[in-house]
Amino acid sequence: MTEAAFKLAGPGASETRRSGFEWRSRKPRSGFALLEVMIAILIMGLALLFLLQVRNQTITAFTDSGDQHTAAWLAEMKMNELLCQRLPDPEDPDTFFDEDSGDFRELDGRLHDFNRRVNPKWVERDYLGKFTYHWTKELIFIGSEFTGNKEDLDNWEQPVDANGEPTDEKDPRTQPAARVVRVTLEVMLPLARGNDSEGSAESDTQFEKRKTIKLVTYIDPATLRKVEEEPAAETTTPATTPK
Repeated sequence: MTEAAFKLAGPGASETRRSGFEWRSRKPRSGFALLEVMIAILIMGLALLFLLQVRNQTITAFTDSGDQHTAAWLAEMKMNELLCQRLPDPEDPDTFFDEDSGDFRELDGRLHDFNRRVNPKWVERDYLGKFTYHWTKELIFIGSEFTGNKEDLDNWEQPVDANGEPTDEKDPRTQPAARVVRVTLEVMLPLARGNDSEGSAESDTQFEKRKTIKLVTYIDPATLRKVEEEPAAETTTPATTPK
């Protein structure tokens, strides 16, 4: 630099260049640091985990809704079947109580037989057999101070008061009582199994509580007897006039 130029620039020119260099060296760097990338990945992972949980809950709720509708249909059909079968007879003590359990595996077989005739490529999938049921038919005695079945009636004991003295309640076995037939049906939905800590074998402790649909029907035996004793309606054919 010539002397004239140096004089024109002045003595502060070197300081200006030096301060400009220092200002450029202190500019913030562009891009993300490693810590920022790890935090972003963590947030995205938590969001995906939440969405996956919502998806699983939606699928479970949809499956449970379908199972409940199926169980309600099976319960209604089974109850109609039970009402058409033999019921407790007030004059026959051997019929005062009856019970049974089972599943609906037979309906799966009927479904497969029908669909195989319609579609030769039908793939069998057992579903209704996973629903189980338990029903009871019992004769209920209803008195002024007692309501129960035959077992409750046989095991009745005279109640006592706070002082241990027998109360004035009469023995229901010596009192008149109305009789009604009670049919109780429980249909259990399929179990939802879980894996144990090793993720392989299934243990009974991992079973979720089984959901149940319960139906209870009361029938007057006198009405049933009246229906049984009614003679069948006679069909009459119209008389023909000979030509």
